[in-house]
Amino acid sequence: MIRLVTDFRNAMGAFQKTFILAGMALVMATLFQLVLPWVLRIAIDTLSDESATRMSILILTIALPVTAVCEALFTFLRGRLAAKASEGAVCDLRNRLFQHLMRMPMSVQGDIQAGDFIQRATSDIQTLGRFMSVQVTEIARTLCLLIGVSALMLYMQPGLALIALALVPPIFLFSLFFFGKIHHRFEQFDEAEASLSSIVQEYLTGIRVVKAFAREYFEEKRFETSNRTMVKEDIRLSNLHALFWPSSDILCMLQAVIILYFGGMRTISGDMSLGTFVAFNTYVMFLIWPVRQVGRLLGETGRASVSLQRINEILNMPVETPENGCENSRQPLKGGVYFKKVSFGYEDTPVLKNITFRVKPGKTVAILGATGSGKSTLMKLLLRFHEHYTGDIFIDGRNIRDIPKEDLRSQIGLVMQEAFLFSRTIYDNIGFGMDSPSRKEIKGAAVTAAVDKFVSEFPRRYKTIVGERGVTLSGGQKQRIALARVLVKRPSILILDDTTSALDTETEAAIWTKLRQSLSGCTAFIITHRLSTAAAANKILVLENGKIVQQGSHVDLIKKPGLYRRLHDYHSSRLAAFKEETRHEKQKTGKRKRRTSY
Repeated sequence: MIRLVTDFRNAMGAFQKTFILAGMALVMATLFQLVLPWVLRIAIDTLSDESATRMSILILTIALPVTAVCEALFTFLRGRLAAKASEGAVCDLRNRLFQHLMRMPMSVQGDIQAGDFIQRATSDIQTLGRFMSVQVTEIARTLCLLIGVSALMLYMQPGLALIALALVPPIFLFSLFFFGKIHHRFEQFDEAEASLSSIVQEYLTGIRVVKAFAREYFEEKRFETSNRTMVKEDIRLSNLHALFWPSSDILCMLQAVIILYFGGMRTISGDMSLGTFVAFNTYVMFLIWPVRQVGRLLGETGRASVSLQRINEILNMPVETPENGCENSRQPLKGGVYFKKVSFGYEDTPVLKNITFRVKPGKTVAILGATGSGKSTLMKLLLRFHEHYTGDIFIDGRNIRDIPKEDLRSQIGLVMQEAFLFSRTIYDNIGFGMDSPSRKEIKGAAVTAAVDKFVSEFPRRYKTIVGERGVTLSGGQKQRIALARVLVKRPSILILDDTTSALDTETEAAIWTKLRQSLSGCTAFIITHRLSTAAAANKILVLENGKIVQQGSHVDLIKKPGLYRRLHDYHSSRLAAFKEETRHEKQKTGKRKRRTSY
């Protein structure tokens, strides 16, 4: 319970004082609410004694509306303060959640489905916001009514008050039992809702794959199953509510009936005045409300605590380590890279083993290897996407652990194999990596990456919306825009992760020619499967099972026995066979033409 209170306080953030003020306003409104039956009691008793005067009636007549206006004023004040505090807290919490996501390491982000995160950032936060807007201040009102009504009832009729209060513990225990049941059901419902959101998000992302495999019926059934699960959990929740409220109604009405009987008997016998009887029964109604509100409050607390728990699961996830001891001033990188006995693995699975190589500034390095040999992971270490590696990585003689991530990544350009584009214009996608790039910079990068060749075909040219994840473009077009996006940064180090795999040979050759001209002083790492691309590099790294088995220039490596020469020989033999096959086809075609001419 103490931890739950602490979590709610943390969720309120900087608006705790505003919540306290809203609670104080509600307490004042409740106090004026308690005054009304007391004034009514005095008025009835005064009239019953026949001692009323015009002045006393006038005073009581004025007191009733004044008290009601004061109650309404403080209730209005509480509403405004609670709304301001809850909306502000929700806004801050949503910002914190998104900022935390931005700072989570890539190795952790894959643990949460996008649909699940969206559900936590929207539905769960809204549930928490509604609770803070209404129920947090209602706690103060409930406590004030319970204490105030009990004190007034004990003051007026101690014996009758004890009878009225006798049913409070059973109602409270019943509410507590209900809270325990509903808390579990809220967890089940939220998980079902998150699962449904994830299915919708996955379908929208992979709609092409679903249609390509004709799996619409399968996805429909999958969605229907998840939807039925969520409906089933919602019905279970509704059943619990349907059981609680009538049951609590019976207990509360039983309390009212008992007081009506015993109070009526005391009034007939003269032990209690008519005004006291009316006021006492009114206070009993006031007592019934907070007792029932305890049940509702516990139920809403259960739902809000589940939402808060799901939000805190994100906020408690690890983020990238603080850059203690890193230099704050940005120093331009020249691009000299040195890996010294670097090893890395995921949990118990080694990926890279004792990697050592050196690259001079401005040189081009090609990285070859089979799928799963560690090529992409090697470059992720250079960007500090993973920190738990052994050995050292240096850039210009500085250990990258001493270079702030923002400085490091802002000077390294990465183009991934699967190009990701935002649902914005082509212009916005190219200029994404800079705060305010000029049209000249974007145009120059687009020309270098051969984006201008296909942009001219679009009616709106660079203002064309590419659709979510670039769905309106081909794979080659997306890769060229992603390459242009990096070129605008003019990075000191460029990493191309099989970037030109979706391009034809002619376009690839033209892009490489322009790249060498525009980034003459840039150190480039090219992850590729094409030997023609690797042959043009200054140095080639050949990876096998996480180890560098060969490194050197193309000329050096084809002279030595090893994996690279085997790949080169295989490629050469396949190319020769293709040429021979093409020559035979041409000869056959020529003979058929000569026969036809006869």
